[in-house]
Amino acid sequence: MTPRDEFSPYAKTIQGKRIYVYPNDHPPPHAHVRLDDGRDGIILFDLRSGDPLPGSYTRRALREWQALRPHVVEFLEEMRTAFDRFNPPREVSP
Repeated sequence: MTPRDEFSPYAKTIQGKRIYVYPNDHPPPHAHVRLDDGRDGIILFDLRSGDPLPGSYTRRALREWQALRPHVVEFLEEMRTAFDRFNPPREVSP
């Protein structure tokens, strides 16, 4: 994933890390953060709990996320609002 500020309606910097909420993204409500672990340092985290979504993350990326998480949780509601606004529920066609 390449950071896409110009294409993302929501991006926030917390502790020097860019956090992105993308339009037309899949459930559950989540955000993307690029950590210092290079290409493998992208974590998707749940905007309801702040926990990483299941995935294959390096131990280093998870350690970085655990250090960043306390600084992110106060913005979960703001990010969840952005996710909901840019990803409204889709009606299933019959």
